[in-house]
Amino acid sequence: MWLSIGSLSFQASWAAIAIAFFLTTALLYLFKEKSFADYYSNAIFIFILTWKLSVILFQFKLSIQNPFTILYFNGGIRGYWLGIAASLIYLFIASKGKKQCPANININGLFQSWLMTVSIYELIMSIFQDHNWWFMVILILINMSFIVMTVLKSKQIQWQYQLVILFTSIQVLIYSIMNNLFSAPIITYILIAVLLSIIKRIRGVAN
Repeated sequence: MWLSIGSLSFQASWAAIAIAFFLTTALLYLFKEKSFADYYSNAIFIFILTWKLSVILFQFKLSIQNPFTILYFNGGIRGYWLGIAASLIYLFIASKGKKQCPANININGLFQSWLMTVSIYELIMSIFQDHNWWFMVILILINMSFIVMTVLKSKQIQWQYQLVILFTSIQVLIYSIMNNLFSAPIITYILIAVLLSIIKRIRGVAN
């Protein structure tokens, strides 16, 4: 799905991602999670920069012949996954090295920021997409509920963990109903839910 503002056209999914990134950062600052908000905004920058510049890696000859390719194009789906990997590695290393806070706060920040991002993303996409009104209302209510619960349970990592698993399971069901089960978003949700679970287990955070 594409959106247009004047002569500028862009994918709705990228608009939703940008809005989700901005609102999540704002919410983290609003709820006095400034320390992790700084890590989160850095991770966003790394994701965007990696995704954008990966066009050089995947279209090297074209980038050399026409440097403006770097400005107008990106690394596509491969660049997207590379950006996800780079930002996750950064977040894990950065939070692990934060010695002034206990481990559960660092891991909780990972869970909370991820859950906020994907809930807001799905909320925006449910508004953009052309669904039946009742289906759109259901999607909006589901995603709003996750955003509210994430905020209310912001200091309880076990709740955040369970919300991530529940959110991922619900999205698998919704995307399967829409015949879009193997899309990039749902694969991302499953992959990161698994990675967060592994990180939580490795760090030995129980609550």
